[in-house]
Amino acid sequence: VSPAQTFFSLSEEIDMTQMWKGEYTLHYQFKDSLGMWSSPTVDTIEKISLPIAEFTYTRVETCDSTMIDFQNFSMDGDTHYWDFGDGAVSSDSAASHVYYGTGNYLVSLTVTDTSLNVDSTMTEIIHIIGPTGSSIVEEVCDAYEAPSGTIFTESGIHFDTIPNYMFCDSVIEIDLTILETTFAEMNVHACDSFVAPSGDVYFASGQFFDTIPNVAGCDSIIDITLDLGTTTFASLNEDVCDAYLSPAGNIYTESGVYYDTIQNASLCDSIIEINLNIRESTAGYLDEEVCNEYLSPSGNIYTESGLYYDTIPNAAACDSIIEIDLTILESTFAEMDVHTCDSFVAPSGDVYFASGQYFDTISNVVGCDSIIEITLNVTSIDNTVSLLEDGFSANRDGAEYQWLDCDNDMMEIDGATGQEYYPDVDGNYAVRILFNDCEKTSDCYEIFGLSAETSFADGLKVYPNPTSGLVKIELPEIKADVRVSVYDVTGRLIQNLSEQNTNYLELTIEAPKAVYLIKIFADDELFSRTIVVE
Repeated sequence: VSPAQTFFSLSEEIDMTQMWKGEYTLHYQFKDSLGMWSSPTVDTIEKISLPIAEFTYTRVETCDSTMIDFQNFSMDGDTHYWDFGDGAVSSDSAASHVYYGTGNYLVSLTVTDTSLNVDSTMTEIIHIIGPTGSSIVEEVCDAYEAPSGTIFTESGIHFDTIPNYMFCDSVIEIDLTILETTFAEMNVHACDSFVAPSGDVYFASGQFFDTIPNVAGCDSIIDITLDLGTTTFASLNEDVCDAYLSPAGNIYTESGVYYDTIQNASLCDSIIEINLNIRESTAGYLDEEVCNEYLSPSGNIYTESGLYYDTIPNAAACDSIIEIDLTILESTFAEMDVHTCDSFVAPSGDVYFASGQYFDTISNVVGCDSIIEITLNVTSIDNTVSLLEDGFSANRDGAEYQWLDCDNDMMEIDGATGQEYYPDVDGNYAVRILFNDCEKTSDCYEIFGLSAETSFADGLKVYPNPTSGLVKIELPEIKADVRVSVYDVTGRLIQNLSEQNTNYLELTIEAPKAVYLIKIFADDELFSRTIVVE
């Protein structure tokens, strides 16, 4: 052992599952690197009982039984118990058993260690095939040939024997019903051809024999005496009015080609081709429901409900008489005096935005025109807001006002009920205007820079004012961060300009002629100026 050791532990696994219980001697040696063996060391080991049931089998089959020989390969069993699945048992170590009936049998072997009272069981399904037999039910006509070749001609229970796959007798019980063939006669008159009951077709007179199944399913033989006549053909060209009565008594009311059938001298069909032209009068019915008056197809005008008859020529130059069931419905008139806010949707769906007199038309309850004269008074509210230097002014005069805080869920501002509002803090504000029972809320407008200082205002110069667009801005001192924002009177931002480390800026207002508000931010200071662009 390299390197040399005074103590060496050897670990090996030995599978003793397939060894009988008892004490075994274990011999082991070591071999060094020179190939020299040590002296043997001997130890003992005991394999405790572990019963394992195991068996195989072989079979010997005869015509009346099957012999099964069981080979026992079980381990550690003091006792053995066989159950052959047919009620028979055995306690022998090795066993044989004879089966006389066919079927599947569950065979089990149980081995038990009596000292430890432990056991093991193996089961196996054994299929036994022995002598065979069967029964059949047959229903045939006249005679029956059994599987063995025997012929039976009478109903009853019969037994037939044939060899099975083991060359043993297989006895067949036959429940036999013999049915009989029947006979009949037919005297037939037909035209052109005759289709017999079996489906065969005959084209001449004579005597024939036909075969079909009878009610028992056997042959029914029919003796047919056939008298065959001939179908004839003819043609007619007819030009009539309104309706045509054919030779067979049929009435035709439309032009076309028709086929009529009467009986000829041989008692067969005489088929007549009729080329028919019908020139006919026509009639019609109209159920009319109209408003005020009705113009009939002939040009008559009716203004009252009632039943009328109108006549016009049809395409064949015959009268077309039309019965008209007429209902006259009437248009109605109404007036409306309406006061509304901003706009009014008339009953027809038309929308009006200005006061005045309008005429609207809808359907009345009977489906005719309902003409409505509408006298409309519309109150329009201007809900725009002008941006002041430090606040807002509603552009609608002479109304009731309530200013709202847009940043706090449109909360009403206490005391802010005038046309103008000057907030104390930066934010977004709107106004709700009530005038002539109408109410409208403006958009939200932003104002900021209310809390900024304006110590540089005295030295600030914004010129020229008015201007054509160019604005010059001079600050009393240089500022690190200068921003200029231009707003229109609605508070909308028009443009921005920013510069660093300067006290002079030039800005061109690119907007239409109007009054604008300029806000100048210099570091932390703010100043506002209005300027007019001409």
